[in-house]
Amino acid sequence: MQAKMKCPRCGSKNIQPAGKHTEKFSGGKAAVGAAITGGVGLAAGLLGKNTKQADFVCMDCGKQFKK
Repeated sequence: MQAKMKCPRCGSKNIQPAGKHTEKFSGGKAAVGAAITGGVGLAAGLLGKNTKQADFVCMDCGKQFKK
């Protein structure tokens, strides 16, 4: 899969995986979850959400992107 991908900035195929992508914490969503379900909603908001995307980095120009 890495050989088929190209950097969106420079077009290089020298790409390395940087890890699994997670969505960042949303304070507003955690507050609503806490108000509705108590502390369980807040705890769930703090954990973040895994997505099906992965983070990659171009080894030539340093651009970080997700696919």
